Amino acid sequence: MSITSILPIDDARPQVASDHPRRMVIKNACFDCSIGVYPEEIGIPQPVRLNLSMDTADIPPRLDDLSEVVCYDRIMSDIRARMTKGHTNLIESLLEEICAICLRHDGVLRVTAMLEKLQPIAEAESVAIEITRQKTNAG
Repeated sequence: MSITSILPIDDARPQVASDHPRRMVIKNACFDCSIGVYPEEIGIPQPVRLNLSMDTADIPPRLDDLSEVVCYDRIMSDIRARMTKGHTNLIESLLEEICAICLRHDGVLRVTAMLEKLQPIAEAESVAIEITRQKTNAG
């Protein structure tokens, strides 16, 4: 007889480390978006790469259902919509918007986002900016 057959299911689950959040990572999401301050960049989509690391509430799903966790597909859908919406001059400005999108989703507590322009200058593979934002106590 296994231990799970004699213990209630709640007692058979591993203990959650409450001081460590669950981390969702989205790696190397590629988009074409209109970004840049130079005349040759305005209105011309160029390749960018996005990496996200989101700390989420570490609450184990009890029903094995998507409604119990942060849905990466919904977050990416919102980000996709933003990436195709108009021109942005600065990587920094777009990153602030991306972090705000992530933090609007229930369960996302903190996000680190890195956005790379993949063809900015001849001497470099990419130029990237990384920022971290978190929900305030009020939000």
